[in-house]
Amino acid sequence: MRSRFLQHAERRPLAPRLAMARGVLILDENLLFLQKPLEAKNFKVYTLPRGLKDEQIAPLLAHRIFVTNNAEDFRQEAPEKEFSIIDTSGALQDPEALAKQISRLWIGLKLNTQRPFVLKLRRDGSGVLEPIE
Repeated sequence: MRSRFLQHAERRPLAPRLAMARGVLILDENLLFLQKPLEAKNFKVYTLPRGLKDEQIAPLLAHRIFVTNNAEDFRQEAPEKEFSIIDTSGALQDPEALAKQISRLWIGLKLNTQRPFVLKLRRDGSGVLEPIE
């Protein structure tokens, strides 16, 4: 006689294990090319609908991390809406290099424990972390 577990397993195979994402990022519409490289680095990536104005975007970012080339457009709203910003304007715009830089700094600076902040990425692969007050 077969065990109940084996009978159940035959009827309902086990799903593959799902890995937890390293972090959740929201991409600005001008950085959509980063979605796949960031997902490959184990980030959960969301994109915003195209054509939204800055004042429509900020309320959608509460308790999130926004990746943008236009950080200054959102810096005033960040403390009130409690979101963080990764500013890519000073970094190389190569998708793979940029995703690698974000991933490396995420781990090195423990960004999942920092909020709210602005992380300014630099061309040399470094970043400057500033708290938002």
